[in-house]
Amino acid sequence: MSDGMTDIARDQEREEAYAEYIEALAAFVVSPDNKVLKAKVQEKAKAMDEIKRGYFDGQTNITAGLNAILRDASNLKEALKQIGHSIT
Repeated sequence: MSDGMTDIARDQEREEAYAEYIEALAAFVVSPDNKVLKAKVQEKAKAMDEIKRGYFDGQTNITAGLNAILRDASNLKEALKQIGHSIT
């Protein structure tokens, strides 16, 4: 059992980790063939999942569905290109 301040600190840590994960995922969407960016997304998701539950948030499990997320993200650029849009 942890105290409230520790739990709130974990919530803040998770929020920062989530922002880093989304930033990495956005970069991957732009360059879905880039293996370094894919590895970075995987690393950021794992780091976020390793943070224990907080005061307001529970522990995440993003890595469980990450392959589907990466597949959909890599397909997004191609789908937008087909309808005349681009991501840069």
